[in-house]
Parts: sequence; structure tokens; C-alpha cells
Amino acid sequence: MDDDKEKTAIEKMIDKVNDAVENIANTASAVAMKATEPEPDPKQVAGTTSEQVYISEATDAAAAPAPLFSAPAKKKRALPKTRP
Repeated sequence: MDDDKEKTAIEKMIDKVNDAVENIANTASAVAMKATEPEPDPKQVAGTTSEQVYISEATDAAAAPAPLFSAPAKKKRALPKTRP
């Protein structure tokens, strides 16, 4: 009876090792397939030169996130006393 329990534990370990090896082989195969593909033409990827992109300005309110804390109130300074 002890042999059956040990055998199932060993079989489980073998299955896990086989799964890990299969995963490594599949990953390596996918990387090798990607490496053998021809690279696309840069002119096709770049598109046309007449395209416009919106670049926000620093003063754009939508681009600046709202402050998390309000600024502390400034203390009023007393005017220096003048001697008559």
C-alpha cells in the first residue's frame, strides 16, 4: 500500500516536470518562429507624413491633474510700525 502512494507522488512529480518542459519548449518555439519572420517595411509602419498628433500644452487644464491637497493659506504679515 505504501508503494502505491509513493508511486502516485512520483508520477505527479514527473507530470509536473513534463508540463514545465513542454511549456519551455512551446515558449522557445514561439520565440524562434517570431525571430524567423521578416521585419515589416519601416515606411509601411510609419504611415504618411501628413498625419497630425495632438500634443497638449502645459497650460491645458485637461492635461494637468488636479492637486490632491490645497495650498496652505499664506500668513498675513504685520506692517512695520513707523516712528513719527
